[in-house]
Amino acid sequence: MNEGLAELELELRLLPGVLNVGFGPEEQGGHVAISVVALGPEQDLELVATRVARAFRQSATIEIVDVSPPEQPAPKLSSLPATVSDERVSLVESRIDETTGEATVVLSWMGNSANGRSASGTLVGPAVATLQALAGLGIALDARLASVSSGQGMVNPPVRVVLRSERGDAEFIGVARSKSEAESAARATLAAFNRYVGGLGTHLN
Repeated sequence: MNEGLAELELELRLLPGVLNVGFGPEEQGGHVAISVVALGPEQDLELVATRVARAFRQSATIEIVDVSPPEQPAPKLSSLPATVSDERVSLVESRIDETTGEATVVLSWMGNSANGRSASGTLVGPAVATLQALAGLGIALDARLASVSSGQGMVNPPVRVVLRSERGDAEFIGVARSKSEAESAARATLAAFNRYVGGLGTHLN
């Protein structure tokens, strides 16, 4: 990345709500497409970001990738088991075995720990393993993994996980960005789980 684009990236990252910035290849004539990943952005972020970009590049276009979870409808779900607690489920470890490609996630809750394993890929694997670990802790979810996605063309982008009710149309979305894709996927799954629990009106979060 040339010095001008590095300075532009820094300026864009300083805008409220911006998580990451990605640049497309420079086109003939100097035009560059810029993706700005944001969480809870201001309504005028695209206008402000365009103004900042064109101060550095006369020909630049901005695409805002808003990863903010939308407001959730009231879920049509059954209650969780009676064993609920104010204690938050904690992520102990999320990693990918470089040899086998298997994801391992370890969770702890109420003095107990459980792990899950999945060979479903760098992003989906940790999400699936997180749900397995929750089940290992005795927490049954009336929801399934609907999707796992992340930003493209960026280093360590935020990960978005969607859980969908098995008895209705309610969706529960979690977004996280951590030190690795595997950890981001696990934390995003827990964030979606927290929204699921919150939708049920319980204290397990």
